[in-house]
Amino acid sequence: MILRKRLMQALIVFTLLKPCLAQPSTSTFSLTLKLYKDNVKLGSVIKGEIILTNISGREITVYSDRSRYAHPSGFTINLIDDHGKTPALTDAGSVVIGSGGDQRVPPNGTIEYKLDIQKLYNIVTPGEYHVQAQIIDGKANQLVKSNTVNIAVTR
Repeated sequence: MILRKRLMQALIVFTLLKPCLAQPSTSTFSLTLKLYKDNVKLGSVIKGEIILTNISGREITVYSDRSRYAHPSGFTINLIDDHGKTPALTDAGSVVIGSGGDQRVPPNGTIEYKLDIQKLYNIVTPGEYHVQAQIIDGKANQLVKSNTVNIAVTR
């Protein structure tokens, strides 16, 4: 059942991203991911932020959840370990419920979104993890990815 759900999710994502992959263009914004710590104990909170910067040279409009958390604002947060495995999603990580609206961003302006990895993933194994955020830029019809940030989870 879980495999079937994952396959359906992958098919939906591919269907949504296919136009983005077919037509390269310039994104209207960039993403920078920051984690507040680079080493945490297993079970600790892993918080950070995603900074969206308007690089278009003109005002843009982006969706933002009122909470200013990244996940309900449409971001996908990818987390993998050194073996290429992704921890299981939490209940909150597998459902997106948001309430917000469009927000204007002036040229070179930024919006900061909060990030709490522990709310999205159930990390039960110590190790080195790699985090990256991504979201679709609807204006440029392109998938925009952040930098990748590493975090060590210890016992």
